[in-house]
Amino acid sequence: MKKVVSLFLETNLFKRNNSTMKTHLNTSALSKLNNNKHSLNTSSFNSLSIKLNKYFHNNLCTNFFDFFNTQQPIESVIEYSYEETKKITEKLQYMEYLYKELEIQLRIEYSNFVKTGEIMSPELFKMMIYILEYFFAVIEPKESSDPKESKLFYTSSIGLKIWDIVAKVKLLLVKSIIQEWFIMDVYMEKLRRLEYIPGELENDRIYFSRTFDMCLMNSTVTPSIPMSSFVPYTREILISSIYVIIYHLKGGQMGDGFVNYMKEIVREYPIIKERYLNAKIVEDKYQMIYEQDKEFTFLEKKYSEHEFDWFEDLETNLPLNLNSLIKLIEAYLYFPQDINRFNELLDESLRIDPNNFYTLFIKANYARFTPINDDKVTELAIEVKELCERGLEILKEAKPLPLREEIKLEEGEVLPERKNDLKLNSFHYEIATANIVLAGAPGLANDIRHSYAKKAIEEFQLVELFTRFPLDGNYYFLKGNAFLGLEMYEQAVRCYQYVDKYSSKLPKETVIDAIANFCNCLVAMGYSQMCLEELDKYIEQYEGDIRLRLEKLYVEEALCKSKAELAIVKEKYINMVAELSNPNFKTTDENILYVPRWLGNAKVRIAELESIISDPLVAESW
Repeated sequence: MKKVVSLFLETNLFKRNNSTMKTHLNTSALSKLNNNKHSLNTSSFNSLSIKLNKYFHNNLCTNFFDFFNTQQPIESVIEYSYEETKKITEKLQYMEYLYKELEIQLRIEYSNFVKTGEIMSPELFKMMIYILEYFFAVIEPKESSDPKESKLFYTSSIGLKIWDIVAKVKLLLVKSIIQEWFIMDVYMEKLRRLEYIPGELENDRIYFSRTFDMCLMNSTVTPSIPMSSFVPYTREILISSIYVIIYHLKGGQMGDGFVNYMKEIVREYPIIKERYLNAKIVEDKYQMIYEQDKEFTFLEKKYSEHEFDWFEDLETNLPLNLNSLIKLIEAYLYFPQDINRFNELLDESLRIDPNNFYTLFIKANYARFTPINDDKVTELAIEVKELCERGLEILKEAKPLPLREEIKLEEGEVLPERKNDLKLNSFHYEIATANIVLAGAPGLANDIRHSYAKKAIEEFQLVELFTRFPLDGNYYFLKGNAFLGLEMYEQAVRCYQYVDKYSSKLPKETVIDAIANFCNCLVAMGYSQMCLEELDKYIEQYEGDIRLRLEKLYVEEALCKSKAELAIVKEKYINMVAELSNPNFKTTDENILYVPRWLGNAKVRIAELESIISDPLVAESW
């Protein structure tokens, strides 16, 4: 086992000083949210988190790295007076005292947490909140103060040491959420009023996911430094930013702002690494030094290459390699325009760290978004399953951490053996998706199709029991498809009804596919007439969508009681083929990919109906 830098037990842990937002956000403006240094006002910290998280989401699609491409005005070096130096040093010493007390308590409680899974004391959470409140209320330069004061603080070694402690604590909050150190009802109540989330939270899992996301975003934010080009970009910023990227990469292509974010992380990695390996050491840790020379004296040590690159994963405590993760991010920059280069960089990531389970996850996840021919879909689904099994094998090395959610089993269900999985990036979910793809392959015997669909349901059960994966509309859509493959129509209908509940937050194509599959279930259950009435409403709502119009023909076909009625439906199919074959036919960019498949399906139905109508052995009516 490689020796790695622990993210919560090392003396110099959690130096997360992310400059990602520095050109747009002056966090001193947030200090007035906390104006009583003696009170423990957790709702004030919640307000701070709300504002920071709102900021990140509102600016994610802007190019917030213009700072690095624009020469900032640099004034002559300003220095603290003797009295000012004394005061800020005393504040550093108090912050060090607070953090040391937190660290001692954490060592004691975390050891017991890992051994027994018992929750940690809420007092530990309060200690973290108090440190943050003390900084924002008492230490951080105020918005109303002279900009030189902010510059002086963030370019001095003493100021950066204080900020370093704040960054450590912010990341401890992230770790505490993903590892579930506290009872959710007690711990998360302090952060529950998330105003940036519209409407009600659908379920606790979505709430858990969004709260984790909020605190993770928060941990990457640093203030701007007025009138200075100095950027205290650190190793911990890379780690924090990498997690933000990993947790947002799922699901296909990102906007230009996010791509710029990733480019900056890739570009800064070798620069930051060089600074750590050559940091200047000073004898007196409280000596006031101004960091215009970027010598990183606040680190108090030089790092070896091994120390810089290896660290413990926030969720599993397994060792991870920074360079390997940087290659993962770099790979994305070639997707989908250069799939070969994308895969080469992912393979390089795994050569650097064969146990990088995040690379395995992204490789499996993005296989679903890789443009391929239909005849390669089955082959790709099998590859996805193999990648996920490799990831799950690596995760066996991690000690299973507790899940605070109550396990609920349906009547007749048996609790399966728990397999270690990532709470929000679930390998079991990817395996379930691959099995659904395999179940939908053309030409399969029913018993094989049912076997794949059954495996998908089993994987979904593991997701629900042993992860915190958000059970949203996409989840229920896929689970409904698995039940449909098993011909368990009532269960499938219940899943598709959930999709309808979340329809405003889903892509139109997913909603329409769910409606069509819902109708297929109703037809199979003998409710074709009711289905036809519902389809008319949906066709009007979605402006005559072709997929729904084809589904309506299928339902009308199911309602036919004679060859004459089938002949009418056949003519409608012929008209549909003519419409789809028209060179001037227009549809959405997403749907255009499916036109050949719809055209083929319609032609098949025409041939089959013609065969039935012309067959003398088939009765004229039934």
